Amino acid sequence: MIINGWLDWATHVPGPANKQYQQANSVSGYVAHSAVGFYGGWASRLFSDERDPDNPASYSGYAAASVHGWINYDGSVIQHYPFTSSCWASGNIHANTNFIAFENEGGPPGDESERLTAKQIAANVRIIRELSGWKGWQPSRPRSPSDKTATLYEHNECVRIWGGNATACPSKRIPWDDFLAHLRGDPVLLMAGGETMSAAFMKSRNDAFVYLVTGNTKRKMHGERTELAAALGISPDVVTVKKSTLERIPEIEPELVS
Repeated sequence: MIINGWLDWATHVPGPANKQYQQANSVSGYVAHSAVGFYGGWASRLFSDERDPDNPASYSGYAAASVHGWINYDGSVIQHYPFTSSCWASGNIHANTNFIAFENEGGPPGDESERLTAKQIAANVRIIRELSGWKGWQPSRPRSPSDKTATLYEHNECVRIWGGNATACPSKRIPWDDFLAHLRGDPVLLMAGGETMSAAFMKSRNDAFVYLVTGNTKRKMHGERTELAAALGISPDVVTVKKSTLERIPEIEPELVS
């Protein structure tokens, strides 16, 4: 839930108040970023007061950065600014004052295209779902390289369309097809080791488990049905694999969702 511009389920670590535009954010879409590194490096940039040696009144290029939040490998979320704020994240004033931006842990130098984890995917999807519900827009991707009508972008797409300096972010890290499948509640949702996984809920009163099926193996995940669905970013009503089919597939080591 979003309360006063803050996710009530995220950890709140407010960033410097002066690293944002005076103009409020319209929250018309979402930009998924790659951190090209890890939280310690990002936090040092966000909280740096380093100044431009040629213009001491301005931040250095290293310090002139801010973003609404951070998504860890394990799917936990840190929020630095309320969604009413316009951060210095996506390369130009249009993107920065109209879109919400989150960094995803990983994609370091040498591995810039590192795939998001399943829990990072679920966290991004949950944020997009709450933002779009809050502001009443539909999640959509650009239909052409110059499409300005979409609501889901990457950093370099924002630069290409509205201007700014190109960066290594996000270097093909963002699995948009998976994001959109989650948002639609489609059955093919999760990835593991590059393989697509299907999800099937087996219901029993309020308790449930979900089978994640890939290739010729399956993994069972236990939990309360609605909580499992929220953790995985899927509809709690999804049933995609028949029980008779599941019984013929060997089960691998169980995995718990906390």
